[in-house]
Amino acid sequence: MIIFIIGRDNSDVFFSKFGREREAFLQDFKSANIKSLSVTDVADPVKTPIERCKAWADSDKTAFKKYVTYYCDQSNLRDSFKAEFLKKINKINQQHGLPMIP
Repeated sequence: MIIFIIGRDNSDVFFSKFGREREAFLQDFKSANIKSLSVTDVADPVKTPIERCKAWADSDKTAFKKYVTYYCDQSNLRDSFKAEFLKKINKINQQHGLPMIP
């Protein structure tokens, strides 16, 4: 989530949806002891231990859940998971002589 938020522009709809500016999120990350806010450094578990990311997430669990829901709704993860799942099921069905699922 942190990488997703860092990667947004100031004018991104994410910030208006949650009524907080990008800078407020960046300050929250710093308060959670995340030293560098570059995507590369946050993705590096040596430079940014997961405990620091969890500390930020735990600081407001209700808001964090809303951010995750928004992220999932905006990503195509659901569609790609569904397509991959159907592909695997159809492969199994084909091996057992069962009809394909459209």
